[in-house]
Amino acid sequence: MAADTWRHLAAIGSEHTELWLLADPAELTASHHDAGQDLAIKPGSLRQLRARIGSPTVPACWASRLAEQTPTPIAPDVDYAFFAVANQAPGREALFANFILGRDHADWYLRHVTRQPGQHDVNELLTAVAHCAADREAAIARVRGAQAQLLLAGIHTSIDAGQLRARLASSDLSPPSVSAARLLRSYVEPGPAAAVAACLATGRGPGWLAQLTHEQLQEGRIANYRVPATLRSTLRLLLHDIRRSGPVFTSTNADSIALQRTLDAAIRHTGLRLNRSRETLISQPTWATVTRI
Repeated sequence: MAADTWRHLAAIGSEHTELWLLADPAELTASHHDAGQDLAIKPGSLRQLRARIGSPTVPACWASRLAEQTPTPIAPDVDYAFFAVANQAPGREALFANFILGRDHADWYLRHVTRQPGQHDVNELLTAVAHCAADREAAIARVRGAQAQLLLAGIHTSIDAGQLRARLASSDLSPPSVSAARLLRSYVEPGPAAAVAACLATGRGPGWLAQLTHEQLQEGRIANYRVPATLRSTLRLLLHDIRRSGPVFTSTNADSIALQRTLDAAIRHTGLRLNRSRETLISQPTWATVTRI
């Protein structure tokens, strides 16, 4: 960013506006430092930004209960840093709880899957984060929370607010909510219920499930996807079956067709909307521009 651009941005805001300009220190020139002194710009750090956009110490279990039990208000169409501040106001508790859950999901991904996600990985993560939300407004909050956590890991993501809403509106899959988990627990056959739970947790179709290996299905995790707490007891049955008698799903065509039929029967029984195609949600166009800082 040129030094003149800094001056222009500072002139746009009022004296009460706090402006964060994130840049690689190695790219700052003497002109930038001179402009900073003229504008009385105070140097900041990601540590300070972390303190401003919300503490990560909020218990996820508390946030999860609040997110599931409280109606979600309309989410503001702002970027993630402003989103965190705006939704700490009274009456916005459900949005902030979902923001925290989005941060927690991204933090889990960076700790357990990869610390250096690429463009495809980040888009896959954000899709999973959105899919785990109970409704569209909650999904926006969780995506913004995940973006905030990625920023603290040095990964800036840019998502247009209108594009984000359009992307979420295009998905009609059932989210892995408490009500969905309750429906699965009422299903008398544990095998099909576990298969449906795997679809709900990942948003993926039977073609992908049929390729799962022993190593990819773990307690609270399916490959690169974290299983929501509401579905873990149901998926635990699938994990138990694999440990006892080998893989439930294999990559043969016959097994894939059988799995499709199993899911179709479960869908008719529960009314849940699952991805029944061989294509995955991630095959859709990317929705986040990723920049390392």
